[in-house]
Amino acid sequence: MSAPPSPQRFAPLALWREASRLLVTLFNLFGEPQVLAFRHNVVGRDYKLILNWLRTVEALFRQLLLIEASHYAHEQAPTKPRAKRPREHREMTFTDENPDAWRVTFRVLDRGPSGPHVVRRQNAG
Repeated sequence: MSAPPSPQRFAPLALWREASRLLVTLFNLFGEPQVLAFRHNVVGRDYKLILNWLRTVEALFRQLLLIEASHYAHEQAPTKPRAKRPREHREMTFTDENPDAWRVTFRVLDRGPSGPHVVRRQNAG
């Protein structure tokens, strides 16, 4: 039986492996996301420590995603701007048993002199 094809990556594999190691270390130190969400309250000292680690790992993943996305940006043809439609308002709920449905938003780049350059990912939750 043949091995499944490896996904095409543009960022160096060593960086992806390091990011994976950091994420595993983060989970080993503080627990997986659903464990932290279930705790509801985290004391100030632990909160600052967790936040420091999260920011470091998040920054690495942002850079990796930026490297990957930069290769696809050149391949896409320009599209017409979409017409704005009214925003649908939904009540957001949180269930710690279903982490795939958690709402996630993050910035990839900071605001620059030419305005905000933001890429966001949101799970429909």
